[in-house]
Amino acid sequence: EVDNAKRRLAAGMFATARLSINEVPSVVVPTGAVRRAGASPRVFVVSGGRLEERVVQLGPEQGGVVTVLAGVQLGETVVTQITPALFDGARVL
Repeated sequence: EVDNAKRRLAAGMFATARLSINEVPSVVVPTGAVRRAGASPRVFVVSGGRLEERVVQLGPEQGGVVTVLAGVQLGETVVTQITPALFDGARVL
C-alpha cells in the first residue's frame, strides 16, 4: 500500500520500485577505491599502520559503490581513492 493522502497518484500511473529481500550486511566500497589494472581487481586496506594491497572478488556495482564479496572484511579501513603513489607496504601516517 502507498500513502496517497495528497491525491497525487491516480489510476493508470506507473512507478518503479526496488524491494530488498533477505538483506545481509555487505562490504561496499566506492568504485574509485578499486584498482582494475591487470587480471584481478584490487583494493588497498590499512593494516598495522601500512597499506596492504589485496585481490578482491567484486559483486554488483550501483550508484558509485561496488560490493566486495571476498578480500575485505566488514569494518576494515579501505583507501577510497586510488592514486599512482600507492603501493603495498607503504606506511600510513
